[in-house]
Amino acid sequence: VSELSRLGYGRVRGVTRLNSGGSERGLRTSHGRYDTDEGPVFCKTSPLTCAAEAFEAEAASLRALRSATLGSGLVRMPKPIATGAMPLGGGFLALEWLDLTPLGTSFPSTLHAVGEAIADLHTAPQPPGASDAPWAARSPSFGFGRQTYLGAYPQPNGWERSFSDFFVLRRLLPQLEAACAIGGGGRNGGGVQWDGGGRAAAVDRSAPARSSPSGIGPLGGGADASAVIELRQMRDRVLSAAEARLDRLARPPALLHGELWLGAFGALSGGGGPALFDPACWYGLPECDLALLEVRGRLGPQFYEAYHAAWPKIDGYDERLNLFTLYYQLAELNRLASAGAPQGEARGAVLPGWSADANLALAVVVESMRRVVGQGS
Repeated sequence: VSELSRLGYGRVRGVTRLNSGGSERGLRTSHGRYDTDEGPVFCKTSPLTCAAEAFEAEAASLRALRSATLGSGLVRMPKPIATGAMPLGGGFLALEWLDLTPLGTSFPSTLHAVGEAIADLHTAPQPPGASDAPWAARSPSFGFGRQTYLGAYPQPNGWERSFSDFFVLRRLLPQLEAACAIGGGGRNGGGVQWDGGGRAAAVDRSAPARSSPSGIGPLGGGADASAVIELRQMRDRVLSAAEARLDRLARPPALLHGELWLGAFGALSGGGGPALFDPACWYGLPECDLALLEVRGRLGPQFYEAYHAAWPKIDGYDERLNLFTLYYQLAELNRLASAGAPQGEARGAVLPGWSADANLALAVVVESMRRVVGQGS
């Protein structure tokens, strides 16, 4: 309230609670409408220690999306107003209020419009100054300027010259190593050297993957030991398949929404078109945005028809989509494996209360790894 007043919104005349403690992939957000002298404002709050940083990352992502789509008019994103820490802990994010309407009968047309809007976003060139990498003035950069979050789960970024390096070293490998640590024993026996920024600086392929059941420590608490062993054994083959599929790609970086699913868009009232929110942006390959939909639920055919009309599939599409889907499946597994861990604890830590959902996620990951390895053979 005091921040809105400081920013010139006057008095807050009323607050309407829209939800209470929603999950938002572990971020435990509460949403509210704040009616001020200058109009309504949407506000998210969370009690978690990481919330202020997560909300600032979301605001940075929204600014990037708004800048990239400014000229098209195909989609709206709320304007970030303020972010910050709350006096008693946690954080807040205040956004421009958008009047949204239930999708209802407008759902097919909204899906078509979202498909067009995402395709348009993916064709936007990387603007000057988007990257602070030393080579940015001479060549494109893949990544993002700050850490983002999938809900409460951190997603380190940074920059790489090639998409292959970025995806393997800053996306796939860190998630594989966290998954290999399930049940104890560390990150796959120490075969990876880390640079402190979430990037694998070097991979020692001679380091043996853990394969003994004794490597599954007591923290597994119900984890399927045979599945963890198989995951560890397939790690290097998955990395080799990823490198083989991505090394020859020569595509420019596209700005990605980063957390695209049904819950990340809506329809504006009065037929005003679609709106996008809750992003976790980075510059990568467009197919990465479609991969999360394979994990959280595919959209209707209207979305894909509109998207691929503007952004056709290229050779190897299905194989790459499986690879990118594996990344999000690994992230979901690691989120569930570490759910409830003390804040600040290293990724990959596993609680005694291993859940049925986590075992299901583990089975899904192993099946996807088999598919990726099989395609690479």
